[in-house]
Amino acid sequence: MDSDQAAELARISAALITAIAEARALAVRRDFGADLLELMQHARELHDIALEVVAGEPDPGELARGVAKAIGERVAELEAMLAEKPPRRPLH
Repeated sequence: MDSDQAAELARISAALITAIAEARALAVRRDFGADLLELMQHARELHDIALEVVAGEPDPGELARGVAKAIGERVAELEAMLAEKPPRRPLH
């Protein structure tokens, strides 16, 4: 993985961390509205982009694979947590 791709993965990771933290904060407040859905969609899209960056490399390296795996696990954990919670207010 060259330095440009590593920098791109770092930017994606930072954006994902922010989106997941914001989504988790909304979930803890039981605010299951449109903002939360948008954050979750954004997090999933960022994860998909991260996977594309890693997949485009013949040898992405252990760090890149680890980052992509950890990101996917955090997004999946949050999605599972949200699947267990009934919405408190309408989503529109």
